[in-house]
Amino acid sequence: IAVLLVGLTGLYIIHRIGLSHSYWQTYWEDPNGESQDGQVYVLLVGYMRGGTSLLGSVFENDKETNYWFEPIAPVYNALYGLNGNVQSHYIINFPNGTSRQLPHIEMEAIVSEMKKLMTCDLENLPIEVILLSNLTKCIQESGYKHKQLDVRLRFCKKYLAQTRKSSCRWEAFPNKFTEECIDPFYGSNRDLKSVQNKFLGNPSEVDLAWDLKMYGECLEDLKVGIQKCLKKQKSSEECKSQKFQVVKTVRLTLGMAREILKVIPTVKVIHILRDPRGILHSRGNFHGPEHIQFSRGDIGLSAKQLCERMADDNIQGNKLRSQYPGQFMEIKYEDFVDKPQHWMKRLYDFIGKNIPSGLVETIKDQISGNCTKSNKTHTDEYFGVCRQSGRDNIEGWQNLTKDHIEAIDKHCLEISVEKGYHKSVKY
Repeated sequence: IAVLLVGLTGLYIIHRIGLSHSYWQTYWEDPNGESQDGQVYVLLVGYMRGGTSLLGSVFENDKETNYWFEPIAPVYNALYGLNGNVQSHYIINFPNGTSRQLPHIEMEAIVSEMKKLMTCDLENLPIEVILLSNLTKCIQESGYKHKQLDVRLRFCKKYLAQTRKSSCRWEAFPNKFTEECIDPFYGSNRDLKSVQNKFLGNPSEVDLAWDLKMYGECLEDLKVGIQKCLKKQKSSEECKSQKFQVVKTVRLTLGMAREILKVIPTVKVIHILRDPRGILHSRGNFHGPEHIQFSRGDIGLSAKQLCERMADDNIQGNKLRSQYPGQFMEIKYEDFVDKPQHWMKRLYDFIGKNIPSGLVETIKDQISGNCTKSNKTHTDEYFGVCRQSGRDNIEGWQNLTKDHIEAIDKHCLEISVEKGYHKSVKY
């Protein structure tokens, strides 16, 4: 869809995103890892079901950071007027599985957004980024696990009612959103059976927010209010009061990250690796083998897409190490689960920050599955950040069938061995 729309929406895109023809110009950074205003920028990059949510939860639980969850999808909503959660494979791959080179207009929009996010220029961000990064997360988390519409509605209302440091902190907005965008739809479908029947055909592929009849119109109506609120609450100033700005995404390759560093040269990039067999096993458990992320059951195609990207990321990561010494770090998900305290120290040494008191124990609890109401975040329940046993989760791929393991090894063995993962020896 994105490719087809590029030629039709140029002027519209420039207006919506606020792009500059000179976005490649060198930015205002110094060589010491900080911007001239003293802020530190961190980009967390990895793969869907590859451990990014666990690493991201470190910063999400750190009250001294601004943490942005998956802000790339909303920029595509703004760029092309799409209503949906744009998955990483739609950005990085063509439908046939081959790698997709981002059009210049898309890369420019992403770099522009990252620049505004990391510098806390919130008032000039596309409104979709402010709103949809939260709403998309809610739908993404609730949609796959809960197939009953009323359950998902209640969960999303609860989530939208929560405020975040990096978003506008006014209590009236979430209530207004649910009253104007969600309640009318739900109110006209009070009969639970009729609601369920409407989506019974294929509930696992229904994203509630995008099926609300008045959703798009409501969003447009609320944009003015959001802009006013951002200014009134001085959200940009509050954002800038936090020294550390962290963006987590599975929608960027390390090649794309290099383009961002051309504009913001002091960004610290953290790349999260995971055994491809573990990633694909986790995707199958999370979405079901028929899901699009499992390529409609073709695990070989999924493995090809994943490991071609991992191989290219390996090349780009080596270039980042060479071009930006001290600004690229690679962490294996398995190592982090095995020794969280050790790797959290290395992680915080890398970004130049002290570990807040109690944070290590919080993350250990999440890894062990010992999550309590006080330390459990919304990602824990819906993205499997809390686990009964980190070791069991790491070795879970061994439950794959022989055919699946062979299909994965066909495309992934070379990069797996290069990154230190052992060969499949079960069969």
